[in-house]
Amino acid sequence: DQHPTQALLDVYTLQRSFEERGGIDGKRIVFVGDLQRGRTVRSLSVLLTQYRDVEQCFVAPDVLQIGEDIQGILRQRGVRFSLSSELRRELPSADAVYMTRVQNEWDAIKGESDQIDISRFCIGRDELALLSPAAVIMHPLPRREEISPDVDSDPRAVYWRQMRNGMWVRAALIASIFKEEHRIDEY
Repeated sequence: DQHPTQALLDVYTLQRSFEERGGIDGKRIVFVGDLQRGRTVRSLSVLLTQYRDVEQCFVAPDVLQIGEDIQGILRQRGVRFSLSSELRRELPSADAVYMTRVQNEWDAIKGESDQIDISRFCIGRDELALLSPAAVIMHPLPRREEISPDVDSDPRAVYWRQMRNGMWVRAALIASIFKEEHRIDEY
């Protein structure tokens, strides 16, 4: 139920996004969508516990809310976190918004995800107006309707950069595994 390479590239993307603002420490990360079944959120949430004073907010319909296992880890490590079902209320104070799609491939009964109203857990033009100019929007991709294509050209949308970062983070991991890190300098 984890996705460690995604968590590494997500942290790298956050660090690069906030390098002019003191890094990741002290930021508020808002996770949105299918938090119960999404491996990327679980991994990033736990990895963020290694940073100082990072507040995490989990915004989802009750049935898709982050699991008690992750909440327990956050409590044990003294991380401030909250659960919410009101995306628009959480956006103005977000430094980063981590959107996710509904993971319907994990439906116990075919089509059960189709019964969940996710319309309040999407970002479009109206939601952009609520977001700080310095905030970033991330997504592990692929996406569905949770992010409007209208958002793609907004400078706060860093999910395309996030995707590119994935290639380089994974290349660095492979080079390290095979003890070929020195070869990266050749490129």
